[in-house]
Amino acid sequence: KAIIENLLNSPLYRDYERSFSEVTGLPVTLRPVEMWQLPHHGRRNENKFCSYMATRSRACANCLQVQQRLAETATDGAQTVTCPAGLTETAVPVRLGEQLVGFLQTGQLFCKKPTAAQFDRTARLMQEWGVEVPDAELQEAYFDSRFLRPKEHDAVVRMLSGARPALPSSP
Repeated sequence: KAIIENLLNSPLYRDYERSFSEVTGLPVTLRPVEMWQLPHHGRRNENKFCSYMATRSRACANCLQVQQRLAETATDGAQTVTCPAGLTETAVPVRLGEQLVGFLQTGQLFCKKPTAAQFDRTARLMQEWGVEVPDAELQEAYFDSRFLRPKEHDAVVRMLSGARPALPSSP
C-alpha cells in the first residue's frame, strides 16, 4: 500500500489522472490490490448514477462485489466486468517486478447503449436495494452515463495498459 500511496501523491500520477479524466470524461484511479472501498466514489468524473448506488449499503455491497470480481480477474492483464446495472469497470494490473501491487482502474460506463427496458430492470433493482432517488433523477443519471463504442473502449484500455507505472524490481 505504501508504494501505491507514494505513486498517488506523485506529481506525475496526479497529472496523468487529470489528463486522462479530461480527455476521456471518465474517472481513473490507482488502487491497491486489497481495497474494500468504491474506487471512484467522490473522485473527478464519478458517474452520478453510481454515486446514487453508493448511498445505500445493499447497493454499495453489490458494487463492492463487482470490484472484488474485477480484482480477482485482472491479475494477469486488463479485464472488464459488467455490474447488474449494465455499467462496466476496467482494471489493469500494476506490478513491482513480479509482484502485483495494485490496479489502474476506470469505468462506470456503458459499452452498449442502454435501453428503456434495461433501465426499468435497473430501477426495480435500485428499489429492492433501498436506493431512494426520484425516478426522473435516476433515469436522467442512468442515461447520462458515459457510453463508449467497443473501439473507443479498447483505446481507453490501451491507454491504461501503456500508462502502467514502470516500477523497478526489488534488488
